[in-house]
Amino acid sequence: MRKYFQFLSPMIAVILIPCGLLYASGVPAQRVRLLDHGINMNNLMDIGNKFNSFIPEDLAKLKQMGIKNVRIVVHIGNLLPGFKTPTLKELSTDKDVITALNTLDKRMEEFNKAGFPMTLSLFLPDQYKKLEGEESKGLMLKAMDVLTGRYAKKYSPDQLFFDVNEPRYEPDAWNKIAPLLVESIRKNAPEHTIIIMPAKFETRNFPELKPLKDSNIIYAMHIYWPSEFTLQGQPGLSKVNPDLRFPDGKVTEEKLEANMKVGIDWAANNKVPLIMQEFGCSNAAEPKSRSNWIKAVRRLAEKYKIPWTYWSFTGKQFGLKPKFADAYDPCLLEALSGPAGEKERSKK
Repeated sequence: MRKYFQFLSPMIAVILIPCGLLYASGVPAQRVRLLDHGINMNNLMDIGNKFNSFIPEDLAKLKQMGIKNVRIVVHIGNLLPGFKTPTLKELSTDKDVITALNTLDKRMEEFNKAGFPMTLSLFLPDQYKKLEGEESKGLMLKAMDVLTGRYAKKYSPDQLFFDVNEPRYEPDAWNKIAPLLVESIRKNAPEHTIIIMPAKFETRNFPELKPLKDSNIIYAMHIYWPSEFTLQGQPGLSKVNPDLRFPDGKVTEEKLEANMKVGIDWAANNKVPLIMQEFGCSNAAEPKSRSNWIKAVRRLAEKYKIPWTYWSFTGKQFGLKPKFADAYDPCLLEALSGPAGEKERSKK
């Protein structure tokens, strides 16, 4: 009888674990769930930016919407002198860095007090991307050292996560650099969970991403497919096309699911946790189609038990609260709050 029970007990444990959490990872399942229903907080340290619309009173509103965590955008120019940020007319100075970090200190204290787990995301501008590989790698590690050194001891692993946003390296190069990034972070944050995404953040690059030996890693995907629809009006990315719809005969929820499944299947095959750290659609898109797309992405993420974080809280085209003193975008309020609803039928 004892042998029979010993044989069955692992099977019983597997049956009791939700399918979305079946991975051989060093990340506790409850910690992965902390990153569900989140929102990206951009422009927080851009003093004087009209799109820096956040005020502490927004935290209660976000909670009412069901938002549970925040991903905070930190530009390398907020951490190191000599880099551009969205609002600085000149390259950042030591004084700019001090001001930015003091602002970040204040905002993080507000988020933490309100009970929001936080991800600090290092953003690297076009200026950085033009640097040679070794120089860019060194600066990335130096900037991340500033972040982890300042905050890892102050906030617990359940309160704080770290990532580098959309690494603009080729897959082979990123497979070599990512372990060095993790090793560097571990000097200041030995127990914090690190979030890693594929090269250039594109889901199509997941098959080339090598899982890291460090088991305290969550992997992330960003979803903007199809970009000609979701990124309308973004300079250099996609022109506004009022005739585009979602879904339609060519762009369907099934094709959207296939795009997302590249990352989902990769994570399942490698038995690692996966989150969707960004998804969003420009308000230049046709309003009903925009809402349909956001709900479809949510619905698919929730179908596969993938925690999601929306892009973004502020911003002219993607923002839940586009700029200071603005009301919340009614389309996003409806699409991000409550259940994602039923699948929308495509129109031929």
